[in-house]
Amino acid sequence: MPSSFNKKAKTINVNLTQDEYDKIQKLAEIRHLNPTSYTKLVALGNRIKPTVIKSEDDTSDLHEIIEQLKNSNSTLKSERDIFKEKANLFDLFLEHVNENAFIDFDSFKHDTELRKAIMNLKKDRENL
Repeated sequence: MPSSFNKKAKTINVNLTQDEYDKIQKLAEIRHLNPTSYTKLVALGNRIKPTVIKSEDDTSDLHEIIEQLKNSNSTLKSERDIFKEKANLFDLFLEHVNENAFIDFDSFKHDTELRKAIMNLKKDRENL
């Protein structure tokens, strides 16, 4: 018959330097374990999640991609603003078009702001 001494949990004390403890702690944190559980699992040979160390090349590639995306984003924002300006200009022009899709040149001729805006848009397009 087994004695009560064999049934009790046993404790093993391990003396570690601070560097060794920090290393075990970091490895345990990666696996979402505490240092004691990690040490027990490793000592018993149980399988635990492997350590994945990302290389610095991956992060530098990501930084380059992020910069490219930022540049593309700013370019798209400026293009969007240009298209908004053109759409607003077109909306102003549509005020001079009647229901039969004919242009009322008399009202258009007197709308100097719209004509100047169209001329500026044309000049900007020629400068590209």
